[in-house]
Amino acid sequence: MSRLPWGNAIGKNKANCSDCGDKFKYVAPVGSFAPNGFGLKDMHGNVWEWVADWHGAYPDQSASNPKGASKGTGRVLRGGSWSYAPRNVRSAFRNADTPDDRNNAAGFRVAQGQ
Repeated sequence: MSRLPWGNAIGKNKANCSDCGDKFKYVAPVGSFAPNGFGLKDMHGNVWEWVADWHGAYPDQSASNPKGASKGTGRVLRGGSWSYAPRNVRSAFRNADTPDDRNNAAGFRVAQGQ
């Protein structure tokens, strides 16, 4: 398994992040990069995406889709942003911020269930 859908290296013009070779100075328009194998676009870089988990340590044992902490002061953000280095532009990389913070490097993805 690789770190990114296209391999282990960020490559050129595949995501919007610092030194990724893209043409955007800040946030890129939705759909600027090719979709992954699930048809999802812009999953790496551009803006951090809020997720439901509170930031905290994962359980010690191996787990598939582990749940975050049940409470805390910061919520998890994933995916990196236009201002972060390529090594942080992965859905597995976690950042955290307080839920009331607003900035131009964090957003959310609207998803529809079936």
